[in-house]
Amino acid sequence: MASYIQLHMELDTRDCNPTPQQRAVYSYHEEIHSDAADDIYSFEWFERTKLFFKQFGRPEKRVTTLRTWEMVEELDFGAFFLAHPVAAYSLWHLLQACYDLDRVVCGFSQEEFAKWKAMKPFVYLRAKRIRMQWVKSLKRLKEKIECGTLEGDELVRTLYDILCGVERLVASSTALKENFAVNLRDMIFVDEMLQKVTTFVDDRCGMIAAHLKLEESQETSRQESESSSDEALDDSMSNLQNTSENKFPTIPPKPANGLRKRPKRQPTFPNPKENEISMKSRSNPATKPVQKYNSLYSLMEFFMYASLLIVFGLAIYTVLPLLQRHGFLTPGLITPGGLLL
Repeated sequence: MASYIQLHMELDTRDCNPTPQQRAVYSYHEEIHSDAADDIYSFEWFERTKLFFKQFGRPEKRVTTLRTWEMVEELDFGAFFLAHPVAAYSLWHLLQACYDLDRVVCGFSQEEFAKWKAMKPFVYLRAKRIRMQWVKSLKRLKEKIECGTLEGDELVRTLYDILCGVERLVASSTALKENFAVNLRDMIFVDEMLQKVTTFVDDRCGMIAAHLKLEESQETSRQESESSSDEALDDSMSNLQNTSENKFPTIPPKPANGLRKRPKRQPTFPNPKENEISMKSRSNPATKPVQKYNSLYSLMEFFMYASLLIVFGLAIYTVLPLLQRHGFLTPGLITPGGLLL
C-alpha cells in the first residue's frame, strides 16, 4: 500500500560517531557490494551530518509528512538525509555530478555556483534561469569553436571534460533510480521525483548535442590542425547525440590526428667505403688482447718442454749410478759422461 514520505527529526543520536545515518548508508552499499559509499565514514560527512542535526533536528519527536508535490520541491536535502539517508546519499551524488557539469559548461565563479548549490534539490532541477545560462554558455562555446578561437589541445580537453561530466551524470542518475526503487518503495511522489531527474538528465544531454553540433556545410579550407580538431568535435558531438538516447560513450574522445606529435627524424650517416672498413678491421683494438694471449701461451709451452728435458737429464745422472751399484748394470755399459753406449 502506497504511503507518503515521512521525515523524522529527533535528536537522540546526534552525538554518535559515526551517526546512525552514516552506518545505514555504509551497510546498504556493503550489502549490494558497492564501493560508492567508501567516504561515508569520513570526517567531512560526520561534520555535515552534525550540521544537518543542528539545522533540522528537534529535541522532541516530530514527523513531517510530504502530502503535496510542493512540499517535495521545498524539501531540504539535510532533512531528507536525516530521515532517509540511503536514498538521500544517492541524490547527493547526482547533485554533485550536476554541479561539476555546470562548472565545465558555464565556467562561473565560486560565488555564482554557491547560489546554485544553495537551492533545494528539486527546485534546482527545474530552475529556468540555470537552463537559460546553459543555452548562452553552449552558444558561446560553439561560436568559439567555429571561429577558431578554441582549438587544438584546449578544444579536445574541453570536450573531454564535458563527456566525462555527462557519463558521471548518467551513472549517478541510474544509481539513484535503483536506490529509490529499494529504499523509497511504494511511496507517493517517488515516481514524480524520478521523472524529474530523468527529464533533467535528458534535457542537459540534448542541449549539449544540439548546440555543439557543427554544420555539415562548414568550410574546410582551414589549416590541417584546425580541420582535424573539427573532425574530433563532430565525432564527439555524435557521441553526445547518442547520449540523449541512453547510449553513452564508455571511453574518452581520442585526440585529433593533427594534434599528435610527429615522430623525430632519425639521423642518417653515409656508408663507409670498403677500404675504410678493411682498415678499421685491421686496426681494431679488440684483436690486440688475442694476439697478446697467443704469444704468452707459446712462451709457457717452451718453458714446459725445457723443464721436462732438465728433469730427464737429472734422472739419468742419479738413477743409473744406483742401478750400477746394485749390480743391475755393468760398468762397461756406462761412459764417463753417464750415457749408454
